[in-house]
Amino acid sequence: MINQAIHTLDLMQWFGGGVRRLKGVVDSTLLADEIETEDSAMVTLCFNNGARGLFYASNCYASDSPLLLEIEFEHGMLRLHDNALWQICGDEHVLLASDASPDGVGKSYWGIGHQQAVLHFYQALDTPAAASFCDIREAAKSLQMVNTIYQSSLLRKWVNINE
Repeated sequence: MINQAIHTLDLMQWFGGGVRRLKGVVDSTLLADEIETEDSAMVTLCFNNGARGLFYASNCYASDSPLLLEIEFEHGMLRLHDNALWQICGDEHVLLASDASPDGVGKSYWGIGHQQAVLHFYQALDTPAAASFCDIREAAKSLQMVNTIYQSSLLRKWVNINE
C-alpha cells in the first residue's frame, strides 16, 4: 500500500474532496513467500461529499498494469488511464491532460510525474517565490488513509478517518 498504491489513493481523495470513512482489506496472497508485506488491497471509501469509491491494488500482475481511475457522474465520467485524463460523455472522448513523456523515454505506465516533481523541487530552491508544492498537511492525508486501511483490515470493520 505505502509504496505501490499511495499515489492512487492520493488522487482518489483529491478528486473526491476527502475521505470520511473506509473499510479495507489487505492481504498477502500470491506473493506471501516472496515479500514481507501485503501484495493486494481492496477498499470501499465514503467521501466527505457522500460519494462512494472502490479501490483495488495488487502487485501480483505478471506484466505491468497501468493505473485506471474512473469517476462517474450523472451525465459522464472522467477516466485517468495510460497517463491521460479523459472527459467522456456518451461516445465523445475529450483529452483534458496528459502526463506522457513527450520524447517517449521511460515506462509508459509511470509517466513523467516523478521527473517533474524533482524538477519543481530544484526550481523552488532556485526561486522560492515561484514554488508550487503540496504542504505537509495535504501530503499527510494519503498516509492517514493507508494507516486507516491497515487498521480497518485488522479490525474487519468500517473506520472513520480522523481530521
